Amino acid sequence: MHRFEDQIFTCGFEVFGEVQGVKLRRATRSLALSNGVRGWVMNTDRGTVQGELEGTLPKVNELKFWLLCFGSERAVIERAEFTPTKEIPVHHFEDFTIRKQQPFQIEDQQRIEKSDGAGDGDGDEDREEEGQGEGETL
Repeated sequence: MHRFEDQIFTCGFEVFGEVQGVKLRRATRSLALSNGVRGWVMNTDRGTVQGELEGTLPKVNELKFWLLCFGSERAVIERAEFTPTKEIPVHHFEDFTIRKQQPFQIEDQQRIEKSDGAGDGDGDEDREEEGQGEGETL
């Protein structure tokens, strides 16, 4: 059994609104790196920003809150959706990167869904159908 501070959690995200061309990806990467969170972020062809977070539960939740409520200085966030936060046994990413714009990788989503683990422990386990599958809407 891992100690709480050693547990690694992951979740995917997608942010909607005026989120491209406003330095949201760069700001997300900067905040993630300063908090020891790994993963990636990218623009989509749908005008959204999406990515994946990996780190301790408090740090992942901090990034989720920032993506939902703040974002970069010029971003206008309408909403943010998150896949269920799950514990994973090991990191899948070395650092936090900005990816080139491309469609969401099905393999990434399947890896998130297959990861064995617990929720984020906040008691908010309601799910809402959105597009390609289940996701949390905060």
